[in-house]
Amino acid sequence: TIQRIESGDVRPRISTLKLLSESLGCESSSLNGLTSTDQNPAYRKTILLPVVMGIVYLINWIFYMPILPVQGQIFQYISPLILAVIHMVSAIFFYYGFYLTGSFHQNKLLQFAAVIIMILVPLFVISDFVALASSLNFIPQLKQLLVIVLGCNSVLFGAGLLKMQGELKNTGLPDCSNFY
Repeated sequence: TIQRIESGDVRPRISTLKLLSESLGCESSSLNGLTSTDQNPAYRKTILLPVVMGIVYLINWIFYMPILPVQGQIFQYISPLILAVIHMVSAIFFYYGFYLTGSFHQNKLLQFAAVIIMILVPLFVISDFVALASSLNFIPQLKQLLVIVLGCNSVLFGAGLLKMQGELKNTGLPDCSNFY
């Protein structure tokens, strides 16, 4: 049984993990790859707000970014400033969820990339309003620089997520490695 589990031929039952953990004198969570934070209801409760804010961020982004032909009609009813504030706040909370996940799984790369995004999104939005309110000539170059830094940071963010995939392999979540 142990040989088949180690070779990946079978997935052990919880009862098998409990028997093995008792025999080895360790917690069953250390055998199945779960840390205590994965099973911690406080972690799940803490991550709920970032998930909800991610949904708000997505919906608001559709109206905030100029991708819909009806955007002009929407701005009759909703101030661009209100959309910008919602965009910044929801982005910060959404990426804070990635920061929390990185901290729970001791993934410094994901934490770092999430903090950079939490800083860059508000800077980008503020630069939009500064560009509208002033005639400063360097604002377009500043926005280009922010986009470049955000793009480079996306590579770090992706690397942090890939690192998480390795850490989360045995957590009972679906294996997505066949999708690439």
